[in-house]
Amino acid sequence: MGDLNGRAARLASRGFIVGALVALSAGCAPDLPVGTVPTYAVMQFDPQATPPRISEPTVLAINQQTGLIDFSASGVNVPADCATAPAAAPPETAMPVAACEFYTFLQSLDGFPTVTPGRTPASEPLDVASVTVPENLFIYNRTKSSTYADVTVSYDETANYLVFNPNSGWDVDSVYTVAVRGYANGVKAVSGHEVIGTDIYFFLKSDESLTCGASAPPVDPSCAYYGLVARPGQTPDEISATLLQLEQLRQAWLLFGVFDDAATKGNMPKDEVAIAWSFPTHSASVVELLPPLLVPEVVGTNQLKLKVKGSIKASTLGPFSLQTPEGSVVLLDLTVLAENPGVFPPPPEAVPPFTPTYENGAIVLTAATDLIVGHQYGILLLTRITNEAGKPIVPSPLTVMLKASGELIDAAGHSQVPNVDDASAAAAEAGRVQLKPLLDQLLPLVLLTRADIAYMYAFTYPNP
Repeated sequence: MGDLNGRAARLASRGFIVGALVALSAGCAPDLPVGTVPTYAVMQFDPQATPPRISEPTVLAINQQTGLIDFSASGVNVPADCATAPAAAPPETAMPVAACEFYTFLQSLDGFPTVTPGRTPASEPLDVASVTVPENLFIYNRTKSSTYADVTVSYDETANYLVFNPNSGWDVDSVYTVAVRGYANGVKAVSGHEVIGTDIYFFLKSDESLTCGASAPPVDPSCAYYGLVARPGQTPDEISATLLQLEQLRQAWLLFGVFDDAATKGNMPKDEVAIAWSFPTHSASVVELLPPLLVPEVVGTNQLKLKVKGSIKASTLGPFSLQTPEGSVVLLDLTVLAENPGVFPPPPEAVPPFTPTYENGAIVLTAATDLIVGHQYGILLLTRITNEAGKPIVPSPLTVMLKASGELIDAAGHSQVPNVDDASAAAAEAGRVQLKPLLDQLLPLVLLTRADIAYMYAFTYPNP
C-alpha cells in the first residue's frame, strides 16, 4: 500500500482521491444504485448532492496539484478579495466576509485543523447510545499507529449527521481512519432499524478490480461488475466511465487502508463496516483554542502555559513590545489599556515584562512580577514562531473567528461561518466585538496585521 508516513506520499495519494471525486461529480454518480431499503437506515455517500453529503473532514478535499485544502470540487469558489466578497462577481461566488476569511484560512492548510469536528451523514436519526467508542465508532491515527477514543458523540437531527468532537484535538501531521460499524452488530437507528452502507460501499469493499484490470475505456462487458452498474439506455462508454471512477475510489480506499485498519486495528470486519474514510491534519504546529477545554493554563502567580501540538523552534520565541518589535509573543494587560483609551504609547504596566520559553511541549510566559487578580489579560502569538522545520505556526479556527474582519452572525443571528453552528458563532462574535477595537487601533501602530496573528485569547486572571 505504500508508506503513508511520508508527507509526499500522503499528498500524492490524496490527489488521487480528488480526481475520483471530481469525476463522480461530473455526472456519472446518479447512475449508481441508490441503495435505500425501507427497513434499513443508510450511512450516506453522495458527492453530487448540494451540498455534498459525504463524511467530513475528508481527504477528498485535498487538491492534488497544490497539496492544500480546496473546496472548488464541491462547488465553493472563494473570492480572492474577502473585503469585496459580499458583492463578488459573478454573483454565485459572493459570500459574507467572515465566510470568505474562514474558507481562505482553511485553503491555506495542507490538512484539517486539529479541533475539526468529525461528522458523517445518515438517512435517519441514529441512536447515539449505540455509537460506542471505539467498538462501533473506530478512529485510528495511521501515522502514529494509535487509536483515538477521546471524542464526544452526538447526532445533528436538523442536518442528519452523526457528529464526533475530539476533546483533546487531533495530532498534527497525521492521517486518520474513521469507521462506523453497522449491520446486525453495530450502530442502530432511533427507529430500531439496522444501519447499512450505501451501494457505493459495496463496490469500494471489493477485493478485486471493478474493471477487470482495465485502466481506460472500454471495460469488457463480460466483466462481472459491468452488469451491476449498467442502466437502461446507457452507452458502453458511459458504463465504462462509471466503473473506472468507482475503481479509482476503490484503489484510493485500498491505498489508505481504511478497511484494513478497521479490521486489524478496530476488530471491525469489512462486511460490518457501514462507512469508512480517511482525513489528514495540517503539518504546521498549532496552539489550540477551544474553551473551556483548550485554554491557557495558569501556573503559580506569574506564569502562563500554552500547550502546543507539534514542535516549536525555541529561537523564534521572543517578547514583543515597542522596545522589541521583532518579538513574536505579546502579553497585554487589557484592563490598563481600557483605563487609558487612546493613549500611545500605552503605560508601561499595560505591557508587563515577561520571558517566553518552550518547555515540555508548551510555550511558557513567565512575567517579571505577579499578574494582577481581576485584571483582564490578552495573549497573542505571531506567525513569526515556527516549528523545527521552519514552517510558521497556524491559528486554530476560533482564533480565525476572533480576528475576523466581518461579522460572524447575520442580522437574524445565523452563523456566517461555514460548518459553525449559530450558538458557537454568536459566542465567538461577542469575543470578536470586544477585541476588534484593539486590533483595529493597536495593530497598525505596531506595524502588525491580522494575518500576523496565530493565536489570540483574552481572559480575567486567574480564570482562563
